[in-house]
Amino acid sequence: EAAAREAAEERHRTAARAKEKADEEIARRKAEAAAKLEREEEEHKRKEAEQQWKEQLQRTKRELADLAAQEALERRLFEERKRENVEIAQRKEAMRLEQREAERQQELKQQAIAAQQRREEEELAA
Repeated sequence: EAAAREAAEERHRTAARAKEKADEEIARRKAEAAAKLEREEEEHKRKEAEQQWKEQLQRTKRELADLAAQEALERRLFEERKRENVEIAQRKEAMRLEQREAERQQELKQQAIAAQQRREEEELAA
């Protein structure tokens, strides 16, 4: 009977050690799984943040391209307006010169007419 009790206690101790080892193995596997899950979550967060950064970078690049295109358009319009203003100024100057020349020609005609009249009056007086 003592031997049977001793054998039962030994089986009980062996079962307890086996249960303890199994519990340790389960705890180890749980810890590994938790650590793996944490790494995967961190990797997922990192990839998600990287993707958001890439998307923001693409938006920023598109905005910069739009701004550059707008700036080029504004520069072209400015140059076009500048050319138009130069052309307008040149036409105004040409018109002013033509007007001045027409006035000078008119004055010369009047002077010629006056000189002719003086000659005729001198001829009549002589």
